[in-house]
Amino acid sequence: MKKWKRILLWTAIVTGTTTALLLITTAVYSWTLEKQLEEKLAAIKAEGDPICLADLARKPVPNEQNGATYFLKFYEELRLFDRFLCSIIEQRNMEGYDYWPEDIGKIEEMLNKHAGIYGMLEEAVETPDFYTNQNYSDSPEQLLKKIDADGIKYQFQAGYRYLGARKTVLMAKGNRDEALSSVILSSNLSRQLHREPLLTNFFTSHICSLISFEGVNEVLQSGPISEQTRQKLDADLSKYRMRENVVHALKTERAYCISNFLRDFSSLTRSPLQISQELRVLDMYETFLSYVPQPFSSWADKEPEKQPPSDAPYGVLAEEMRPALRKAIIFSYRTEARVHALRIINALQSKNLKEGERIPTMAELGLPAEVGIDPFNGKPMIIKRTTKGWLVYSVDKNLKDDGGDFKTPLDCGFGPNGNH
Repeated sequence: MKKWKRILLWTAIVTGTTTALLLITTAVYSWTLEKQLEEKLAAIKAEGDPICLADLARKPVPNEQNGATYFLKFYEELRLFDRFLCSIIEQRNMEGYDYWPEDIGKIEEMLNKHAGIYGMLEEAVETPDFYTNQNYSDSPEQLLKKIDADGIKYQFQAGYRYLGARKTVLMAKGNRDEALSSVILSSNLSRQLHREPLLTNFFTSHICSLISFEGVNEVLQSGPISEQTRQKLDADLSKYRMRENVVHALKTERAYCISNFLRDFSSLTRSPLQISQELRVLDMYETFLSYVPQPFSSWADKEPEKQPPSDAPYGVLAEEMRPALRKAIIFSYRTEARVHALRIINALQSKNLKEGERIPTMAELGLPAEVGIDPFNGKPMIIKRTTKGWLVYSVDKNLKDDGGDFKTPLDCGFGPNGNH
């Protein structure tokens, strides 16, 4: 009996000691990870970057300097016009904005009736700032819901439809210069949204820019425009700073993620595994931010489009976020490639080169050297002269020259037979 008591006693002692050691080891490991996390957050903050949603709040912008204010002024009028356009699109079962000839007169009549919208859009893009004044003390979910519900995205889309309709009417009347001015205004509009934080706004601005670029190419390919308008177009396109914009989007999205961590787990309830996952998410953001200045070809193999969770280099939690970060950088490259293509086409058209003449260098076209570089592979943009006009494109993410395939699409650029 005494023997069994001794065995039970020593078993209890060993079990208790082991448990205590495990608890101490876990506590020390957890404390070590917490210190690493604190150091990472301190380093991010030292760089002047946000580490929580509250950091995204800015000082109030005076109404006369805030482009978002002008959207509120003509919201109802723009909505009325947009309902009219959407009724045509629905009636014609249109996928894009290729209005039928018999619609042009009706659209022109409505444009004349709502002529003030154009001036208000001009005022909105001429303001030095754009701030929607979101409540960044909200929870992450509430913030996203309010961004979707506050109407700014709809107003941007309605503004683009308005300017696209105006361009269509002007093109039908043969006024290419004024049509291009409408498209340039829509391009300006998309850049205003670049000032807003988070990936959701970045992706919206990307779509808006694509619509603008397609309009630019349509006008350029349709016939001659004045040299003054060409200069105005190049000046506008030169203002795009997509690498800076995607860095802004990624850094503010990182702050959103950190706020999610803090909300989901208090410092008292977080396990070492959870803290480790948070550290790996921050490592992932740091890695992707380091990719931005590089061509896609330099990191494409490291970041495949899809991979099983077992192979996730940043952990399971980060793998859920990784595709969005990858897509954001690819979208920034595509916008940059399209800007390069349009600037090159615009400059080449102004040269009126004869058949057989060599393609000028970027310097000879009056363009910076970087405009001639494909952001996907770091090599020269592909420039071809066809019987219908200039074809300029990037190899896009498959890193292959597919002959200017914009329909699949496998390439990214512009030409006489379409866009993308």
